[in-house]
Amino acid sequence: MKSKDKAQLSLFDFPAHDKQKSTENWQYLVVVTPSQEVKESILMLREKFRKSINLKPYNLKYTPHIALIAFQKSEKVEMNFWNSFEIKISNFPKFVVKFDGLGNQLHGQRSRTLYLKIDNQQPFKELHKLLSFSLTISPRNIFPHLIIENSISKDSLNAMQEFINNEIFEKKFKCTNISILERLMDSDGVSGYKIIRNIPLKDV
Repeated sequence: MKSKDKAQLSLFDFPAHDKQKSTENWQYLVVVTPSQEVKESILMLREKFRKSINLKPYNLKYTPHIALIAFQKSEKVEMNFWNSFEIKISNFPKFVVKFDGLGNQLHGQRSRTLYLKIDNQQPFKELHKLLSFSLTISPRNIFPHLIIENSISKDSLNAMQEFINNEIFEKKFKCTNISILERLMDSDGVSGYKIIRNIPLKDV
C-alpha cells in the first residue's frame, strides 16, 4: 500500500530537480541489518525509550538497519545489473559491528533523532566507497549509525538526554551480508520498501 505522508517518503533527501524529471521514480537503499538477537535488543530499547517520553505509536513497521547508500532511478534497475553488482560487492570481507551507546542529532529544524553510535566505522566507509564506485555515484562523507527514533520533539530533549545517560548499549554482531531494498514513488504516492537481494560478503 502506498503512502502520501511526505514525512515517510524517504530516509534520504533526494534533489528536488530529480523528482521533477519523471512521475515515476525507483528508489534504492543498501543496508546492513543486525543479527536477530541484536535486532530484538534494539526493538526492546526502542520500546523502552518510547514509553519513557510517552511517544504515540507510529512507524510500526520499523526494522533496525544501518544505511550505506541510497539512490534513485527513473526506470527500474534490471536484474542483470544486480548480478554484475553482486560479483563486485561480494569480495568485500565480513566484519564485526560494535555499538557504542546512544547519541542524538537534529532532524530537520524542529526535532531530533535518537541513534546508536557505531564504534568501528571504517568498514562502513570503505564499503560505501565500493558501493559508490560500483553504482557510479560520487562517494559521500558518511556518518554510520542506526536510528532508534526520529522526529522527536525538542520538548522531550531533557527526557531523551536522561535516557541516553542511563542506558548502556554495547552489543555487537558480525556483518555477513548486505541487503538491497527497492520501492516505487509515483503520482499515487510511495510503496513500502522490499528486499530484492541479499549479497553475502567474503569469508576471511
